[in-house]
Formats: sequence, structure tokens, C-alpha cells
Amino acid sequence: MGCTFRISFCAPVFIFIYISSQCNGFSAGINPDDFRGPGYESGYDPVWMDLLEKHSEAPFHVLVGGGDQLYCDRLVPLCLNKISTFTTTSIMREADMQDWVKLKPNEKKNCPMSEAMALTIDRFYFNHYCQAFRRGAFARANSSMCVIFAFHLLAQISISLLAR
Repeated sequence: MGCTFRISFCAPVFIFIYISSQCNGFSAGINPDDFRGPGYESGYDPVWMDLLEKHSEAPFHVLVGGGDQLYCDRLVPLCLNKISTFTTTSIMREADMQDWVKLKPNEKKNCPMSEAMALTIDRFYFNHYCQAFRRGAFARANSSMCVIFAFHLLAQISISLLAR
């Protein structure tokens, strides 16, 4: 059996408490482990553990996630035809992408996408999302409160409406 989580809902007579987050990631070239600290599983965990600690003291009713909750920079070196530590463990190793990987950058722009390539890219994104959203303190935070994910503008509108 899995973990048990407690979610708090706001009664009409209480103050609605929310928190928002944005940019839950590290850009290419940044090693998340540099931010991990002792006792943490990843560099993402310190901020989410702090949020979970605050949540245990006074529960948040909603977590509003703005843009950039998941960075997919592992695709950028592939598109720029550059080698990085990310590319050796990403989509570049997929057999169905090898013909495309070997093309020159200007040839890649005009290369038709085969069904096999599209399925490979879909699988990459699906696995990347699953890995990010089901591991570590980020996953525990998403499982401990109601969550709304929105783009930047929508998150700003939601927050201003919630603050009224």
C-alpha cells in the first residue's frame, strides 16, 4: 500500500491560504546536486521540504504552480548539435532518432518527422514528466494539497483573484 497524505480544504468561514511556485527547475549547464545539501535526495528538495514544513504548521489549501514547473533542457543540446552531459542520457541515445541526430543543424530543420520519431519524442516527454512529478519532495508537495498548474499569465490572474 502507498503513502497516506492529508489534504486540507478551506471552510467558507476561514481564510483561504494558498502558496504559489514558479520555475521549478535548473537550466542546462547547472548541476542540481550543487544545491542538494546534506540529507536531501536532489537539489530540488530543499525548497519543497521547506514548503512542506510550513504546510504542516499551517496547511495551504492550494498550491498554484506557475510556468516552468518542468525544464526540458535536455533537448536543447540535441537541437543545437552540441554534446553535453544531458545528451548522453537522453533522447540522443534512442535508435529511432539516430538518422536525425547525424544531420547538420540546417538539415534538421527540413527533415520530416517520422511516426517512429514522434513516438520516441512523446515517450521521452512522458517519462521525463513522470520522473519529475513522482519523485522527491516535489511529489510529496503535489500529493499533500490541491494543485493548480497554470502558465505565467494565468497564474498571475489566479493569484490576484484569490487575494481579493
